[in-house]
Amino acid sequence: MHILYLTPGIFDKGGISRYNRFQVTALRSLYGEDAISVLSLAGHRPDDFEEPFETSWAGAEDVTDLFRGKLAVAGLRITWRKRPSIILSAHLNLGPLAWSLARIWSGL
Repeated sequence: MHILYLTPGIFDKGGISRYNRFQVTALRSLYGEDAISVLSLAGHRPDDFEEPFETSWAGAEDVTDLFRGKLAVAGLRITWRKRPSIILSAHLNLGPLAWSLARIWSGL
């Protein structure tokens, strides 16, 4: 089993990012490190958590449309290579991407 986890951000100290870190950590403890691929739209910023957190792909400090496109491409690559059983969207705005990746995967 493989899980693709899409998040708007996982490094900062905000509530959504904090919850995402807890959720990914719990999933990794249940299924193993290699079973979870994390894609974070927002990348590292100077005021983020100091401890490292493993992601398969992360954007830049400033989220632009270019990085939204790169997130979609990264999602396609992981979907193609890992064939996830579950695609989780940590935010409503990433729901259409999760849905599209699931539809593409079901058509493979």
